[in-house]
Amino acid sequence: MLRIDEELSAAARFPAAPSRSNHRSQLTIYFSYTGELQSYSWFDAPSEVFYGAAQPERRFIAPVGGPACFRGSHPSRLGIIVSNPPGPNSISGVVVNDSTGQPVAGAIVLLEQPDASGIDRVVRSETTASDGSFAFVALMPGNYDVVTAASVTSSSGVTSTSATTVTLLVPPNTTLSRIPLVPQFVNPVPTGKPIGIGATVTTSGLGGVPISADVKLSALQGVGPQGTSPSVVTIPTFTGSTPVVSTAAGPACPAGTACADYELFVPSALPVWGTFNPAGTQYRIPPGHPVEFLYLIEGRAFVRGGNTPDCTPSSQFAPVIAGTLPAFIPNLNFVGCQ
Repeated sequence: MLRIDEELSAAARFPAAPSRSNHRSQLTIYFSYTGELQSYSWFDAPSEVFYGAAQPERRFIAPVGGPACFRGSHPSRLGIIVSNPPGPNSISGVVVNDSTGQPVAGAIVLLEQPDASGIDRVVRSETTASDGSFAFVALMPGNYDVVTAASVTSSSGVTSTSATTVTLLVPPNTTLSRIPLVPQFVNPVPTGKPIGIGATVTTSGLGGVPISADVKLSALQGVGPQGTSPSVVTIPTFTGSTPVVSTAAGPACPAGTACADYELFVPSALPVWGTFNPAGTQYRIPPGHPVEFLYLIEGRAFVRGGNTPDCTPSSQFAPVIAGTLPAFIPNLNFVGCQ
């Protein structure tokens, strides 16, 4: 690992670091400054410009392949850390708070690909490290969607929840240098906590007899340009969620059914999204005020203790509109279970 730390009076230009093992190294650049930082840029992404008061340390990740350039009007401290890359056929990156540029630790990052029905299914999942970084290695060829969200409670007990950020069509051997997370917008009062979507699942067999089943639950949202068919992605669920429930007969169940209650805690917002661009991904951020948003809750029924689909049909969907309107959450009722 190579580390460079330097005081700057006006401008700095760091040379490219050597590649290692025939793969480009990973470059982490961090900086803090006491006055105005006019701009910074690096070889593989567009410049970013900052004006204003002193800022705490910022940090981003980019693969090494050329010089990094900084220019500031007051003394600043910059640093570079060059480390080994995640490896071939990998997707890595760093998740940051869009407002402050600070890394977000504990964010959920899902790697997804569409199934035969066109719904994105989770292929891998990671949680970001203290520096906001993540890496998926040894990937199969093909494009992936990177789906990120966070709901983090501070030591003082304050919860901050972000809207989901979706980066579409990311190829392997890519480093996403800056995935932005923006605050969710909650109505009527911004508590910072995720929204809870919960209802009851029932399962029954032919003739209306209770049949137990395992039901896997997902929260889906659509992203993409208006006027086009959206990409339907699986949204990360937070602590306290019950993404899998097992139904059982009991006095609380409707007659002739086995039942179970579920709840999914998810961001209370429209998603942020952008299609990957090696020259710099542009993300579309929703309005900064409460709006209606749609979740599609999917339930998939399976034979207890296995992965064999059960019931007819084996998948059901419940649309949930939330935001500025009270949410109505329908139950999922499976029939024809074995």
